[in-house]
Amino acid sequence: MSPPRFKTGVEGLDEVIANTNEAIRQVENRTMSGLIRAVAMLRKDMDKVAPKIPVDTGNLRASWFVTTSRGSTPAGNSPRFKRTRSVKTGAGTVEEPVDIERLVKGHAQTLAEARAIMEAAPMSQEAISFGFGAYYALYIHEKMNAKFKRRGAGPKYFQAAIRRNQVKMLALIIKEARMKEAGYALGGTGRAVRSKMKQEID
Repeated sequence: MSPPRFKTGVEGLDEVIANTNEAIRQVENRTMSGLIRAVAMLRKDMDKVAPKIPVDTGNLRASWFVTTSRGSTPAGNSPRFKRTRSVKTGAGTVEEPVDIERLVKGHAQTLAEARAIMEAAPMSQEAISFGFGAYYALYIHEKMNAKFKRRGAGPKYFQAAIRRNQVKMLALIIKEARMKEAGYALGGTGRAVRSKMKQEID
């Protein structure tokens, strides 16, 4: 999904990303639509299958981004961050402010770095970069033995989701690549051709 030079510095996570990247690089004629579909499926899975994305204010989930080698950013351009978090005290629940400035700046920086990586990707290859832009995303990801508010939430949620969905993601990308190849063979990539091939593949 990301170029091989992309590193988080986290053992295990870097490995699963590298393995996924290598498998995808082997797919000839991969398409941007296939990559985006695979990432969309991955994102939904992180909210359905444990370990799920931890939720406190919801800002971590809101910091999800997707950017492509075509210069587009399908997700993460204008995240809606909450400015307060609910905290239980002896007197009841109060709203405390979050460091919204740091959150916005951190997300913008992460997104800019991802875009720079995508701009450096070979023009002949479709590529996509995705993740969470919150400045504390990696900290939460590696917070072992933490008790998160959300039922089913847990550490290593991103790593676990990629590993769990590698085969499904690859299958989606291959399916789109086969549809693209069939479109070329039949003299076009129009909606009718894609629809026909989708029925045959399914």
